[in-house]
Amino acid sequence: MDDIDVEKSVVDWTIDCPASLFVFKKHSIDYCCAGKSLQYSCAQAGANLFAVVAELRRICVAAPGPSPD
Repeated sequence: MDDIDVEKSVVDWTIDCPASLFVFKKHSIDYCCAGKSLQYSCAQAGANLFAVVAELRRICVAAPGPSPD
């Protein structure tokens, strides 16, 4: 999980990567919780942390950025 910071808050994830909202909704993770880490929020929701990290990696880390002009 080197490229995914599981201590980063869910709110920060939604700010930095708006597409993460779909992952959080899918796994019933509270994305409005102020300051709760991804790891904590997954545990509270009973979500598989590794599955959530894999999805975040695919849509937020590995996703191609805008092409330079």
